[in-house]
Amino acid sequence: MTIQLNTLFVAMLLAGAVRAAGPLITDTPIDAGIIPYPESDPAMERELSRALIDTNAPRSQVLMQTTRTWDDGSFAYPPGKAEVTAVRISLPDGHQADYHCHPMPTFGYIASGRLRVDTRNGDSTEFKAGDVVSEVMNTLHRGTVLEGPVELLVFYAGAQGQQNTYVEQEEGVSPCEG
Repeated sequence: MTIQLNTLFVAMLLAGAVRAAGPLITDTPIDAGIIPYPESDPAMERELSRALIDTNAPRSQVLMQTTRTWDDGSFAYPPGKAEVTAVRISLPDGHQADYHCHPMPTFGYIASGRLRVDTRNGDSTEFKAGDVVSEVMNTLHRGTVLEGPVELLVFYAGAQGQQNTYVEQEEGVSPCEG
């Protein structure tokens, strides 16, 4: 098994076998709290990740980067002056929302609980705490809380004066289209 010496030194340092005289410098990139090494041992990787998380070093991790919605649909930004709205939504255990749609790109982070989302056209998916979501656009859908309460952080990328959410008025007819 070949392990770069600097990676081995980092592992020993984190395990307390070696003491650093100053800041740790390595030529091995550290990405999202995980030290990459050739023969990945999941137990060692978890320990090294935990040790890095326990430090106060700044970190950055891309949670989602997409051009598609969760049902593989596309999205487009509406015309007009851009406006982003962030909303915290709390849903009690067992809650089922009305069918509704969003006429703009909508993204969410599930902070707690578990939620199933169904579309009027029969697509369905589940999200749990820690999931990042690219919501369906112009598509009628509703959420049902499976394990609650559910806390969501939702970000709407719309235009000034535009409503973020439209509730279905006539079954199967999306108020977001047309």
